[in-house]
Amino acid sequence: MKERGFQEFLGEAEELLDRFNRDLFKLGEDLPEGRVDPDTVNSLFRSAHTLKGISGIYGFQQLSTLSHRLEDLLDGLRLGRISFTREVLELLFQGAELLGTLLASIKEGDSKGVKEKVEGFIEAITTVSRGAPHSGGDPVELGIDKEILKVLTEYEEHRLRENIREGRNLFILSVDLPFDTFDRELTEVTERIKSIGELIATLPSSAPTEKDRIRFDLLFGTEKGLEEVKGLGDGEIRELAQSPPKKPPPTVKREPAKEESAKSISNTVRVDIHKLDTIMNTVGELALCKTMIQRIVERLRYETGMKDIAIELKRVNRELEKRLNYLQTSLLEARMVPLTQLFDRLSRMVKRLSSNQGKEIEMILEGSDTELDKLIVEELADPLMHIMRNSLDHGIEDREERKRKGKPEKGRIWLRAYSRGNHVVIEVEDDGRGIDEEKIRKALIEKGMEEERVRRM
Repeated sequence: MKERGFQEFLGEAEELLDRFNRDLFKLGEDLPEGRVDPDTVNSLFRSAHTLKGISGIYGFQQLSTLSHRLEDLLDGLRLGRISFTREVLELLFQGAELLGTLLASIKEGDSKGVKEKVEGFIEAITTVSRGAPHSGGDPVELGIDKEILKVLTEYEEHRLRENIREGRNLFILSVDLPFDTFDRELTEVTERIKSIGELIATLPSSAPTEKDRIRFDLLFGTEKGLEEVKGLGDGEIRELAQSPPKKPPPTVKREPAKEESAKSISNTVRVDIHKLDTIMNTVGELALCKTMIQRIVERLRYETGMKDIAIELKRVNRELEKRLNYLQTSLLEARMVPLTQLFDRLSRMVKRLSSNQGKEIEMILEGSDTELDKLIVEELADPLMHIMRNSLDHGIEDREERKRKGKPEKGRIWLRAYSRGNHVVIEVEDDGRGIDEEKIRKALIEKGMEEERVRRM
């Protein structure tokens, strides 16, 4: 594995693990109350899912497997299939600690004894997962319409049951929003709901509305009463049910955390590129100051008795120039990223689209370690994707046509990058039929371009 790519993996994996640990401690604070914060569990689930994905891409199978099993455990927790107990919480903490151990072993290249720990941990997760699922209140018993339950996802129905179990009141807020601004206004309404309770589901409504408007039904649970929730939005609000009183949670003694190292696994720091732009602008301003100092030096050389000071100041100015050049070069290098991630994204896109079209495509990537400014790489993404789609849609023939032409059934697309002087060249090549000039001319004429002008092209 290339050193640059390996360091990027370590940096991203450590960032995910840090977020996982922060969310885990936050989740642990809810244990004495016997409840699970859905946003925290979803964040843990996403971190485990992403870590599983990048570990698989870089070929770290043990880390990918461990992340996958933690993802399964969290999925069971978020869907109510597994009860939130101290045993489950301790298992998640052990999993986070084992993830850190695995990452450290990957960095050091020494995985001795880790495999056995992972296997033992997976067995513990399997045992917990066999436990009785957690069941909340029954919505039907509270008189909630079965038609509402039919349109809820499994996760949304679970959150509904949890709100019933926790003794929250249930409401539906129906809002009519302008079609051109509904996304912004809907976000504002949902944020107000989240400030007083939990948004369980956002459902498009089939009720008739005025032209150019769209209606949503927002199902939410809260400890507030009807009068207190009437100001959430301009719309109709109705109470579905008043849940039974919540039972007081058992008192749970918190155990001391295990001692662990606070040292980072990688030396990578992620920086917003706009911050680098700000620093670069400051360097430019310092360069102007250096020029002003040079002018003062020239003036002092001709002043009586100032020659020695001028010589000393010139020496300092020369040293300042050297340091500024070094700083500018370092900042430019910090903005440079390899094309690897962009090339990989394009490769995955081609595989997905070719599968949908029934074509077999072999992607050949060359020079993906070539580096470019981060902003330039992002600007190149969409144009390159468009070119690749053209190669796939119009260049490479289907299997039957390729067979008739004596070509291999599997088409090829080359994506290569290389440096040429101070420039970087990116090329896309395929072994398809090429551009059908006559077809393009006909399409231009159909779109209204003058025929004579098209013929001269």
